[in-house]
Amino acid sequence: MTTVTNSTSLTMEILNSQSLKKIFNFELFKVKPQDKEDVKQDCIIRILKALKTLEVPEDKIPSFCQTIIKRTVVDYYRQNNRKIEQNSISVFFCDGFGDEEGFNDTNGIATYTHATKDYGYDISDIRVEFEMNRTRFTPIEQDVLVFMLYHKEGLDKNLSEIAKELQVNKSHTTRAFKKLREVCST
Repeated sequence: MTTVTNSTSLTMEILNSQSLKKIFNFELFKVKPQDKEDVKQDCIIRILKALKTLEVPEDKIPSFCQTIIKRTVVDYYRQNNRKIEQNSISVFFCDGFGDEEGFNDTNGIATYTHATKDYGYDISDIRVEFEMNRTRFTPIEQDVLVFMLYHKEGLDKNLSEIAKELQVNKSHTTRAFKKLREVCST
């Protein structure tokens, strides 16, 4: 029996079912605890969008949902493994002069100043590493990395999207990114 799952009540019944909760628990167990809810919401949105456009046999709905959940979790890992965080420094200023610990006692008023540094890769440092080691990359890998590092949409795309954009095999983008990681870590 084929059922169109566009009806709201059936969709909500599916999303609240015990089998889907088991699927979520199984597929999301390695996702960082702080990100689980976001990934779960992304899964639900993708499931709802897919159910609006496709006819799915009622007995195939759990496996259909599990496939979407798996793909969403894989996208989550790809995004987090490719993410390049920029350095930033937050500085809190105060008037007067402070000692080396950051304490300031002027006119009987004690204030505290400090700076925090968030660690991560600065994109300009990665570009410098790439340029200094450009000869280690093949011409196709260089094209991939130039697109990734210098085009404004380059860092927002995953490796397969970059491969499609440049009309090259995905293996070239994967190799280029792996070599760039090795260059930056040495």
